[in-house]
Amino acid sequence: MARIGKFKNDAARDAYLRTYDAMEGLWPLPSTQVDVPTRFGPTHVRRSGSGDGVPLVLLHGFGGNGLYWHDIVAGLARGRVVLALDTIGTAGRSVQTAPLAGDADYGVWFTEVLDGLGLDRVHVLGESQGAWHATLTALHAADRVASASLIEPNGVFTKIPLRVLAKLIRFGANQTDAGWRKMTDWLTPGAGLTDVEWACLKAAQAYRPAGAGRDRSRMPSWSRWPRPCW
Repeated sequence: MARIGKFKNDAARDAYLRTYDAMEGLWPLPSTQVDVPTRFGPTHVRRSGSGDGVPLVLLHGFGGNGLYWHDIVAGLARGRVVLALDTIGTAGRSVQTAPLAGDADYGVWFTEVLDGLGLDRVHVLGESQGAWHATLTALHAADRVASASLIEPNGVFTKIPLRVLAKLIRFGANQTDAGWRKMTDWLTPGAGLTDVEWACLKAAQAYRPAGAGRDRSRMPSWSRWPRPCW
């Protein structure tokens, strides 16, 4: 049975939102924010940029939120509007209120977000778990997706090697600060996190995700880090 993702308690959510607020200082562009109502719950969207280009929607990786695109959003926003979403069913300012019963529900959710924003077609860029979500939007909301670009699309096209899974299992059994840093150095060499990003990532571990029953975002692809790896 599909469930609803949520923080383990109100205190955990409050702690996470404090780190989220601190991360907002990393965003380099003027932005507006809106919570778009959908049948699965309100979706938080951060809008930056302007221009005549087809708008670009950003879908973050596991444990992340829309703010983790701060390093590259300025370049992405040249000549177009960029919309960084906190994906429904993940830690962030979006609040899931109904279950995602199947992969097609991501297409429904995405369509309702675009409808709420008054947008027809958009480019989509997803990283890691966000790459899987971008794939689902391209499959199940194809008439709204001008293009889909995938960064680190783990498990989308090929299976993750067993040796990689074994390392991730060992990491999951002992999630110390030193272990976190060792893992991120291995997964994304040269792409270190700031102290604020670390705090937000750690606080996100108190979120209990519950995606669709067959959603690969609950499979090993979640193991990658929630920041763009360019």
